Amino acid sequence: VFSIVPGLVIHKDFSKSMKHLFCLDDIEGQPAISVLFDQSELSLDQKAQVQAALVTSIGEDAINFELNRHCLPERVVIQPRKVPHNFNLLWNPVCSEQGIVEKVLVTVHDSTRLQQLEDEAQFQKRELVIVRQILDVSPQRFHSFLRQTEQILGQAQGLLAGPEKVSDPI
Repeated sequence: VFSIVPGLVIHKDFSKSMKHLFCLDDIEGQPAISVLFDQSELSLDQKAQVQAALVTSIGEDAINFELNRHCLPERVVIQPRKVPHNFNLLWNPVCSEQGIVEKVLVTVHDSTRLQQLEDEAQFQKRELVIVRQILDVSPQRFHSFLRQTEQILGQAQGLLAGPEKVSDPI
């Protein structure tokens, strides 16, 4: 968790885990766009869009933030230490009593392990579908498939075992 203050820099009060997540020693006062996205897959245009959304929000009426919220990415892949990490980002304006955005609170959640588990679950689900399709085949069709496969394997082994001379065209 950290805050982006006017000037688009990171406020001095931030979660110390940020240093570990982004592999940086010093985060206080650093440009937020650089810390968040320099090691990401975001294009220069996307980074500029995020920067513009924050510039037009901080110090302005809260409605500006809401109108530009769609420009702030909710998910990003960052590669500190050359290993991709999936980060979920949650952007929340911190407003004064007059409804002026004083800073933006950003929550960063490393969802890399969760994504890996979801990918594994999808793979297992796909395997279960295949097993279900095999089990749905009638015994006669399955035995026919096995016989045909044995014949093809036998033919292949015969071709591999039999030394046939092939004449070279001259």
